[in-house]
Amino acid sequence: MSAALLVMTSIWGWQARKDLVDRSTPGSVPNRSQRTTWVAVQAVLVLAVVVGASVIFVAGLQPAPSLASAYDTQDPELTMCAGSAQPISGDDPPAVRDDNGHQVGHLELRSSAICGTIWVKIIFEPGENARLIGGQVRIVTNRPADGASAPYLLPIKTDSGFGYGNMLSNAAACVKAEVAVRRPGADEFGPTATTQCH
Repeated sequence: MSAALLVMTSIWGWQARKDLVDRSTPGSVPNRSQRTTWVAVQAVLVLAVVVGASVIFVAGLQPAPSLASAYDTQDPELTMCAGSAQPISGDDPPAVRDDNGHQVGHLELRSSAICGTIWVKIIFEPGENARLIGGQVRIVTNRPADGASAPYLLPIKTDSGFGYGNMLSNAAACVKAEVAVRRPGADEFGPTATTQCH
């Protein structure tokens, strides 16, 4: 609204000065058609500013759509989501390698239609899980649309053959996962394996 008042004041001030100059000139007669045109221009400009300000104000009041759910960052095995999970097929499973470049497993995204969530499962190659006991798996589930992240550092304690990360909702936006493995005694994690976004 302050912008509209500024525009109106500027135009009216300019018009008033012009009228004074016209009246101070002997024999001059104010041109009514010009004055009518300026009034119309003023009205259009003020209307445009008011409408623009109103649209911006109303848009600012609208809350950003939320992509989150109550299942975000939760353990799928501690909810009903794991029981309804299915692997997402069609992708080449990303290989997981240790810091020596040796493949120790691959990734599988799992989806629960009931919960509307996704998480990642790392499946170790035969014999690799036992070799990695005492190491760690760094799992980060990401939802790029809103920057949501569900990190989990999985200690490799048993020879179960697999491990998994926490969930994020993919009901309204895709989810992907990044996984890296650290061998027992290694200083660094191996390269990060990344799934596609589903």
